[in-house]
Amino acid sequence: MSFFTSADFDIFDEASASDAALDDARAHVRNKLAWLHQQIYPEMRARRWDLHSYWQPQWLISPARISSAVPRIDSMTLRYSKPETVVRLMKKEFGEDFSKWFANALLGITLDPYGVSVELFVSHKAWADGQNFKNKLLNGAPQKRHLRQLLAEMGGGYSLHIAEPPSTDLSLSRTEIARASCSRLINLGALNATLAEYQPGAHDLKIARTLAQGDERADAETLAAEVLFRLGQLYPLYQFVTWLPRNDYLPRSSAAQIRTESNL
Repeated sequence: MSFFTSADFDIFDEASASDAALDDARAHVRNKLAWLHQQIYPEMRARRWDLHSYWQPQWLISPARISSAVPRIDSMTLRYSKPETVVRLMKKEFGEDFSKWFANALLGITLDPYGVSVELFVSHKAWADGQNFKNKLLNGAPQKRHLRQLLAEMGGGYSLHIAEPPSTDLSLSRTEIARASCSRLINLGALNATLAEYQPGAHDLKIARTLAQGDERADAETLAAEVLFRLGQLYPLYQFVTWLPRNDYLPRSSAAQIRTESNL
């Protein structure tokens, strides 16, 4: 039996995403994601992944209720990212507060109308991580070889998406800049052409694999193990991208200057 039911997916479709009457149904889905967290997080800690649940518990899972601040909910995500100590260090290094969930690259499990996705997500507001990634690839051929090796080791089924941020005008559709199968990006020319489209600070970057509704791997008995396996595939890529003291490709200049450079 599928862990998430068709009714769980339906509340995120176009007709339902803004319906406050479905808040209780969204809260039910949020509870399921919280249960999933309880199953996988102890194993993540046992594996010593430098990947953490949010120190602000309310941001572990994205909002489940419609409000003036969140007028539309077309997906829900269980999120993991940097520890609070690193976020504090980033404020000291770059002079900006990175404590909001969207200000850092994350690994997440997302539920939307299409299925359950395990993803690496770098929001346009996570400009420091995005620029760190971009600068790292400009550092020399060995870095691109390493990235291509990581993509090859992930196996099939993953895709990369580059998109403009969602518009505040809900009547406008989201503009996708580029999409490519990660297996195709093993080719250096394809990798260069695709990532040339990415502008940190201006675009959202996502690498994801989706289990469609009805996929037998998403049933109640196997979902936690499947999600943990996919997070393990994405974790080396997360380490490659995200800014950490041991993975530092940002100049020591003001946050405003780095952000400006990320939009060039």
